[in-house]
Amino acid sequence: MGSAKVQDQGVPSRATQYIAAFIVNLMAFACGFSMGWPSTAIPYLEGPDSPIPLTAEESSWVTSLLCLAAAFTTPFAGLLPDRIGRKKTGYLIAAFLIICWILIIFAENVISLYAARILSGISSVGVFVFAPIYVVEISIDQVRGVLGTFVTILCNSGIAVAYVLGSVLTYEEVCYVNVSLPVIFIALFFWLPETPKYLVYSGKIEEAKKSLQWFRGNSYDITAELNEIKLSFATKDSLSPTLSFKEMFTSKVTIRGLFIVLVLGANQQLSGIYPVLSYTVTIFRESGSDISPNLSAIIVGFLLVFGNIIAIFLVERAGRRILLITSNSIMAISLISIGAFFYLKHIEADVSSIGWLPVTSLSIYVIAQSIGVGPLLYTVLTEIISPKMRYIANTMCISLVWFLAFLGAKFFINIADLIGVYSTYWIFSVCCFIAMLIIIFQLPETKGKSLDEIAKALEGKCKKRHNTYDLPNI
Repeated sequence: MGSAKVQDQGVPSRATQYIAAFIVNLMAFACGFSMGWPSTAIPYLEGPDSPIPLTAEESSWVTSLLCLAAAFTTPFAGLLPDRIGRKKTGYLIAAFLIICWILIIFAENVISLYAARILSGISSVGVFVFAPIYVVEISIDQVRGVLGTFVTILCNSGIAVAYVLGSVLTYEEVCYVNVSLPVIFIALFFWLPETPKYLVYSGKIEEAKKSLQWFRGNSYDITAELNEIKLSFATKDSLSPTLSFKEMFTSKVTIRGLFIVLVLGANQQLSGIYPVLSYTVTIFRESGSDISPNLSAIIVGFLLVFGNIIAIFLVERAGRRILLITSNSIMAISLISIGAFFYLKHIEADVSSIGWLPVTSLSIYVIAQSIGVGPLLYTVLTEIISPKMRYIANTMCISLVWFLAFLGAKFFINIADLIGVYSTYWIFSVCCFIAMLIIIFQLPETKGKSLDEIAKALEGKCKKRHNTYDLPNI
């Protein structure tokens, strides 16, 4: 422990926080790999050499069951971090994913694949509950936004790597890679401490001091921060979701925060990311591109990662609010362009001179999604929702995201056949514009602010400061 006085605390180490956030989100990478797995596995399983021949209907369930299982298990997954701790939650979701891939490796029928995908969905939702909570509880304000993007960045990286390895490795080899990922996570996660906030909540003050010192570095005086944590979590009720329904629906901050995160959750899926990615091959093919289906999927996967990397550098510079507004506006314009191309094809217009339009629009759309709407949902959620409300907000928001993803995976093609694929893209663009307007008028900037300052901004009491705007009361 440093001997510096509280007023001269020193500089907290950021390296340990970055390392911890990366290790925790290795499970996001593993779950992203599971999400990307069907893109190359399904064509093989539907083919003549498949060990388990699948029909188109069975394939759609193998693809979408992950999302459906995640939607319905979110309420239970959300309880685990407070009930058993962040560390044990991490081990448990890794164990589910290991069992998932063992089932797939030894699968002899489609039921085994269904069971495996359900377990994968449970593990995936666990990651998106556990990882953001762990990261926000170990982070200083100055890096909280950057570290909060790791969950989406590594998930998208997993998807991209799944596309690549699925095109160069055998079906069995890909499964072996998948089962090794959660094992690597467990080996590295073992060396990380439990979060200081959970240890204070559990009454383990000495362990909390050691944990906080590890995350801040030995030269940093943690006295003031530890006292602040103890004050914030003076009783166990302070960490647990104990708001009464009356408190929940009469608190302006709670209502506004919950409304914002639900809008951002719907925004993430109603921007059309899952269907658009599923239609990647079609967009490239219809444009007249000579790029192979596998290569087009790989390109889009790495564009997602590229956009997420850009987000790391922008999130603490430009701020969450401006990135979300910019992301939605660019996505909306890109979706209008893709829809226009498919409409012109529908009316049999000559589109040979604009074959570049859908490919370019898709590329811009993917980058725009991955710099704002994709990664910032989980960052904003942990910043504007109080600890007492966090479980309920996590549950509602993540359940909504997964359920909308399931609907997109299972029924997009049916809806596109009914109203025309161009109409679906235009509907997605309208959803982006609506979300953008709500963000403009309701979301305060949270960049570099303490949770208390953010709560005041939600109440409409914050003064203008830098890029922060006075917001009207609800």
